[in-house]
Amino acid sequence: MPQDSITTRRSVLAGGAAALAGLAGCLGGNQVQKSEPNQDGEGTLGELRWILEETHGMTVTSMTFDDEVVDLEYESSAGDRAESREEIGQVISSYGLIIDSGGPSSRLEASIAERFPEQAQEYHVEASWVAQWRAGDMTDAVVAQRVFNTRQFPESATE
Repeated sequence: MPQDSITTRRSVLAGGAAALAGLAGCLGGNQVQKSEPNQDGEGTLGELRWILEETHGMTVTSMTFDDEVVDLEYESSAGDRAESREEIGQVISSYGLIIDSGGPSSRLEASIAERFPEQAQEYHVEASWVAQWRAGDMTDAVVAQRVFNTRQFPESATE
């Protein structure tokens, strides 16, 4: 094989590898990809995303993990406060399942996109709350109230 064709192939391969590396950096190394739950007994954030999207039908627009915090953004399909509370309950329950299975997080911070005008913009869930709830040391009502107390509303909304 002529030397020029080897050099050309190497140049193309090197250029392609550099482009892929650059693209991976733009995508963010801490983006959580969906992964179907298995029976290994270990909760993962990929499984959390799968549960939210596949079991609860939520549209997760972004899920990242950094410094033990899960940053979740999803589009709400709620049309009123009751439906919004139900969505938040689904996040609490799903996150609790993952934490109960050894999930690698201390807190989940949620941002709600595509919401109705009076709906909360964001809230958070502490892993310690859902761990206590899953262990039976906290009632459903208490864990829900703790999370609901963290909600941030737009200035135009009234609670």
